[in-house]
Amino acid sequence: MQISTKVAFAISLIMLGAGTVGGAVALQQGEQSRLEDFKTAHDDSVELLAVSVAPAVAEERFERVQAVLDNVHNFKERFPDVVDIEIVRPDGRVIASLDPVRYNTVIDVPIPQGQSFAVAETKETYTVSRYIKLKHSLGKIRATFSKEHLNARTEVLMKQALMLLLFSISAAGVALHLVHRRLVAKRLSRLAKAAGEIEKGNLAIEAREEGSDEIGELAHSFNTMAKAVRHYTEDLESIIAERTEELQAANKRLEQLATTDQLTDVWNRRYFDESARRALEVARRNERPLSVVLVDTDKFKSVNDTFGHPVGDEVLKAVAAVLKENARKSDLVARFGGEEFAILMPESGIGLAAQAAERMREALESDVRPRVDALGDRVITASFGVAAFENASDRLEDLLSAADVAMYESKESGRNRVTVANRHEVEDPPSASSLSGEIALEKGMAADGG
Repeated sequence: MQISTKVAFAISLIMLGAGTVGGAVALQQGEQSRLEDFKTAHDDSVELLAVSVAPAVAEERFERVQAVLDNVHNFKERFPDVVDIEIVRPDGRVIASLDPVRYNTVIDVPIPQGQSFAVAETKETYTVSRYIKLKHSLGKIRATFSKEHLNARTEVLMKQALMLLLFSISAAGVALHLVHRRLVAKRLSRLAKAAGEIEKGNLAIEAREEGSDEIGELAHSFNTMAKAVRHYTEDLESIIAERTEELQAANKRLEQLATTDQLTDVWNRRYFDESARRALEVARRNERPLSVVLVDTDKFKSVNDTFGHPVGDEVLKAVAAVLKENARKSDLVARFGGEEFAILMPESGIGLAAQAAERMREALESDVRPRVDALGDRVITASFGVAAFENASDRLEDLLSAADVAMYESKESGRNRVTVANRHEVEDPPSASSLSGEIALEKGMAADGG
């Protein structure tokens, strides 16, 4: 057996071993990455589903909850991995399920104490259990997803990687045999010394190009490679800077996705909660005013029922845009869930916050409909609830609860109005009072810094 064949065979074996190990590691990492993406996507979908059905569960409109699950069942091409979904009341009774037989049966959906969700995983399935909440727990949702598509994809990738590895090793073995068959010791030694200089950092070294045969071509190729390495080294800092800039842009986009509501392009609930808690702490520490406004789009269900969900989405976008346009730069407008929005108003007491809410209410009444052509003559209005930071012991939950009570009083009083929460403990006080009855407060609250 010729030495060139021996060298080619030996190096091919080494490449085969290294390629097998590297390929196995890469496949394992890829499989783990795809599994994590699978879990994250379905965790988010279950969380979104829990938020979307929460209002219907709270109002015991179980047929509405079942309708949501029926949509999941009817659009299997959009939800190929869904095996089962169950909505369970706190007493364990099933109020909605992809399997109608399970309706009203009692099941156990365990979630560890102190946690908001739990997962269970087998080789074939992935199950997520999560609480359904508004102000308090309304029940639980449990969804089971199949890993069939994920496992099938992994198997295909493994076969493709194996075939690519075998092809690469075969091609490398043939190429090595052809190259090593014509090696000459002295000329190879000179090339080795030149390579040693490159290793030491002497990138200006050039191999002697002797003759026009394969070794001469190899020397020429070596010199070309050395020049490429030299140019690559010179451009490396520029390349690193470009990649760093791309990474920063990607990280900024990821941060935006994590804090922004994708439909309305305003802040999401998570970002609102974090920002509001920080702002409340600043207001408490510096004894500054702060107000919270909750906004609920009136009769939004009838908009969806009459015009369809795409038009409903356009209405929500328009509502968010009008609120944002009429808010101050320092105010924070967020989508709170469904058709409900929240506005954080730092440095605004109850009077100025109520004035701002009334301005927004009027803007919604006049500006939303022209932005959505499909609405025709349908006017979109909203009900507002306003609450302010008053006591050092106030928590964000207290402000939101007070604003929520005021908002629902707006709805019960005929909708399309602003109601200010009355949190003072006086004899026979109302839970909240209409803005029209609180105008007198404006004069006395202008000095609160808002």
